Amino acid sequence: MANSGTGKLKADPESADISHMTSPRRLVGALGAWVLLLAWLWAPGGRVGAAAVGSLDLTGHGYGHGIGLSQWGAYGYAAEHGWTAAQILDHYYGGTVAATAGTPDNITVRLMNLDDAQTAVVHDNGAIVIDGVAGGPWRSVVIRETAERSYSVWARSDAATCPSAADPLGAGWSVVASGLGSVTVRPSTDTSASTLFSDLLAVCEPSGKVRSYRGAVRAVNGTDNENRTVNDVPVEQYLRSVVASEMSASWAALGSAALQAQAVAARSYGLAENKYSYAKTCDQVCEFYPGAAWRTSPASAYNRVEQPSVDLAVQATAGVVRRVGSPQGPIAYTMFSASSGGWTAASSLGFPAVEDLGDATAGNPNHTWTASISAAALERSYPAIGTFTGVTITQRTGQGDWGGRVVAMTVDGTAGSVAVTGDQFRRAMGLKSNWFTPTGAAATPGPEAGCAGRTAPPVTATAGA
Repeated sequence: MANSGTGKLKADPESADISHMTSPRRLVGALGAWVLLLAWLWAPGGRVGAAAVGSLDLTGHGYGHGIGLSQWGAYGYAAEHGWTAAQILDHYYGGTVAATAGTPDNITVRLMNLDDAQTAVVHDNGAIVIDGVAGGPWRSVVIRETAERSYSVWARSDAATCPSAADPLGAGWSVVASGLGSVTVRPSTDTSASTLFSDLLAVCEPSGKVRSYRGAVRAVNGTDNENRTVNDVPVEQYLRSVVASEMSASWAALGSAALQAQAVAARSYGLAENKYSYAKTCDQVCEFYPGAAWRTSPASAYNRVEQPSVDLAVQATAGVVRRVGSPQGPIAYTMFSASSGGWTAASSLGFPAVEDLGDATAGNPNHTWTASISAAALERSYPAIGTFTGVTITQRTGQGDWGGRVVAMTVDGTAGSVAVTGDQFRRAMGLKSNWFTPTGAAATPGPEAGCAGRTAPPVTATAGA
């Protein structure tokens, strides 16, 4: 996915310090410390201390997967290092070059809040038309699947209203079509670039919110006959919402190059993705796309998503993407995250890990973070361990503090250990990233510089003691 935490909130290993190998309560004098160290060297998979502990305390770096552009890093490079958008993109996306997008004018986006629900659309000015269906224009349209892969359409022209899925659509509603395999609605004239939100289609969400989208809206079945709602929108209009949601518009004052870099990354990511048979991308677990504006009801005031300063960044980079290898190569799948923590993560997409000095910008709350996980939470997630006693870090990537991101580790307890990846542990425990170290841990040297990904001597922690 593009982003696990947005910018609005995406060297060498340290030497061992013997004085911090374990808690003073576990040692009696220097002789005890050396005995413990020798025991660890002879049993590298062992755990230092097996007593139950109440929590695991961590210090970490970054927010998100760390692949590609760091949103905070881009801001730091723009605001504090004076980099251009091109320099930022060259830094984060090694092996790619700037190029043009080519022919794609529109992008199709699955609206996940409408999954398995009816598609209900309103228009303030009563300007909804239905492709292939006579009549209208309408102020309200409801599309429901009445048989497998068969849709019926109800419409009315007197009011903009959002009925619930249980509403029988009686008085005021007329059935205007039935037996359709899919249904597309759009404004009677192309209002994709309109400055007035009232000119746009607005989709009624099950929560009661009404969300305005540029372009057209389509009801269609997915690959397993599930109901899906899709926004078919011009790429450049789509980006106005994405970039405004992924980065703070206020960054334009000092970091306009960061917004421009985000626009190129978002454009490339969206066009490179081919996620579904019925839509190219999605609005939540792909790039965050909450539409142009939203309201609490069809009659309430608009809450703006798009922002003028972001629009300028999108316009300044119109049609620009990153392509792999050459201007004729495929569009790069330019993933990004809130914060790299100081080093990006290498990936199978081909982008190498790079040191990220921009990420240390003042104000980044994700560059360094702390977390405390209760033993009870660890025991619930990993019941096979019994009573929690510690964690053992067995492999890191080799870049940055503590030897880099956690590749492999074990969660240890009185009944045994469970092996997990750093990403698995991060997701299970709700951590900001997979780059972390136990505080107060019994630390040993990580992998040698230049040996990224090599299995390191285990670093065992009985934290919270």
